Amino acid sequence: METPGPFAPLSFDQVLAGCASLYKAGVRLRYAMYESGFKKKRRLDCPVISIGNLAVGGAGKTPMAVWLAKMLVKKGLRPVVISRGYRGTLENEAAVVSDGRDVFLDAKSCGDEPYMMAMEKDFPVVVGQDRYEAGLLALETFAPDVIILDDGFQHLKLARDLDLVLLDYGDPLGNGRMLPAGRLRETLCMAEERLDAVVFTRCPPNAFQLEPLQKPGSRSFANDIIKKLPSVPVFSQNMNPCGTIVFSRERRWQRCVPIPVAERKTGGLVFRTGPERLLCTIGAGSGGKHCRSF
Repeated sequence: METPGPFAPLSFDQVLAGCASLYKAGVRLRYAMYESGFKKKRRLDCPVISIGNLAVGGAGKTPMAVWLAKMLVKKGLRPVVISRGYRGTLENEAAVVSDGRDVFLDAKSCGDEPYMMAMEKDFPVVVGQDRYEAGLLALETFAPDVIILDDGFQHLKLARDLDLVLLDYGDPLGNGRMLPAGRLRETLCMAEERLDAVVFTRCPPNAFQLEPLQKPGSRSFANDIIKKLPSVPVFSQNMNPCGTIVFSRERRWQRCVPIPVAERKTGGLVFRTGPERLLCTIGAGSGGKHCRSF
C-alpha cells in the first residue's frame, strides 16, 4: 500500500476556490483603498447614474440603460450614455459614437453594445475605458443634464449619484462564489453599502407574490435578497422582444421592419454566459423552437 505524501494533490474545485479567495481579497483591498481615500474618486459636473450588477453575464444592463435614457429624453432632459466599449478597437480611448442623430463609429471600433445603443438615435453615446475621461468628453461635447454609466457599478474611479444594481430573478447570484469559482464580481455583503436600488430583471408576472424561483445550485434567491436589504428599494422588470436587427458580416446593423412578435418564427445559436436566459427572451411569444446554446 502506497503511503500518501505530505502534500496531497488538490482537486480542480479546490484550485478554483483558492483563486476565488485571492480574487476576493484583491477586490476588498481595492475597495478599502477607495474608502480610505488612498485612491481618489473623481466627480463630474452633472449627476451620474450607474447601472451595473454583481455577477458576470447578461442581467440586462444595456437594455436598462437604453430604457432609462429614453425615459429621461421624454422628460425633457439631455442624457448621455457612457459605455466601456468592450472589445472595440477604441476601448482604451474616449470617443463619441453618436450624437443622438448620426452614428460616427462602427461596431468594430466602439464595440457591439455601444453601437446597438447608438443605433437607437435617441441620445448621445460615448465610449471609453476611463469613464471619467469619457465623461469629460461628454460634458464638453453635449453639456448633458445627466450621465448614465452602462456597467459601471465596479468602476469606483468615477463618483456617482445613484447606483442601480440589476440581478437576474432566476439566478441572481449564481452559485454564490466569486470568480473564477463562480460568477460573482463581488458578494452582496461587499456591495450593500454602495447600492441605492435593486432591479430584478426577467421577472415572471407577480414575481414577488409567488414562491421564489429556485434554481439548483443557487444559494440566494430573489426573496432572500430582499430580506437582506430591508432599506433598499426593489423594482421588478421583464423583457420582451419588440423587433429584429440584422448584424451583417461587415459588422453593420440593419434594422428590419417590425412584425408582430406572435407571427415571427425565430431561432438562436448562443455562445455566452447564461444562454438559457437569452434563449428564453428570443423565444418569448415568437415560437422560437430552433435554439442551441454552448
